[in-house]
Amino acid sequence: MQTRCKSTCPHLMVINVSFSGLCSCLHQYQFIDELKTWGEAQQHCREKFTDLATVDNMEDVAQLIAAAGSDYSGRVWIGLYDKSRSWMWSMRDDGYYGTNNEPYIRWKAGQPDNGRAKWKLCSTVYGGELHDTSCSFRRPFVCYDNSNSE
Repeated sequence: MQTRCKSTCPHLMVINVSFSGLCSCLHQYQFIDELKTWGEAQQHCREKFTDLATVDNMEDVAQLIAAAGSDYSGRVWIGLYDKSRSWMWSMRDDGYYGTNNEPYIRWKAGQPDNGRAKWKLCSTVYGGELHDTSCSFRRPFVCYDNSNSE
């Protein structure tokens, strides 16, 4: 079972993030307080960490929110996007989805509403639930880093 946790290394949560190897979690969420489109956020996460954050269960969602800290209460980009009307996680590892090949997704009631079919859609987390949103909006985002995996 994979584990994700809030960063326990405070210096990892600044805008110019660098991994120090001092934290012991297998996967770590890193809140990046920069406004980027979903595509820009994904590129940043892939260059500096592994990818945009993914979640397996509600515990992951809670840890993702904790990574953002109590100072932030808005929406953040995560690695979920609409690929031809089928929601997928951006992580490159095809084995991530498990035996049923079904991702964990907990939408807010009434979501996804497909943005009234006007935009390419990506997902944000707000209040512990997922929302579909235009990928071109600029928001802070959460990356994960598996460089400390065993």
